[in-house]
Amino acid sequence: MKKIIEKIRDFNRAYTANLGILDNTYLDSDLTLTETRILFEILKSEGCSAYQIKNTLHLNEGYISRVIKKLEKNNLLKRVKSLVDQRTYELYLTETGERKVNLLADKARKQIENILKNINQSDQEKLVDSMLEIRRILNI
Repeated sequence: MKKIIEKIRDFNRAYTANLGILDNTYLDSDLTLTETRILFEILKSEGCSAYQIKNTLHLNEGYISRVIKKLEKNNLLKRVKSLVDQRTYELYLTETGERKVNLLADKARKQIENILKNINQSDQEKLVDSMLEIRRILNI
């Protein structure tokens, strides 16, 4: 078991370093990876709540609240009181937020394209199949 754990940890270190996830900002933007992921979740599920994002990203509620306040202050998202439950807010991207998310999505696609450009089609398919298998095994 110890050897398996060390191999998984080694892979995680190599993979996160390769994608630049450990950098202070994500894809040379002024946002962290967490801030970017929150914006992506809002784009994907317009009108979602902080609670839904917390459950999706498995993050601490207080941390998400601070990040959302920062993103709102920077005019990237807006909070609208829910008509269904007055205790919660629905989250929406502003025009600025939507432009930023779309720019980052394009950069992320180009980053992956760069990684894949020197890998043949067969190995690319194996890579994707392996990723799907990892998700299946881990139930994620």
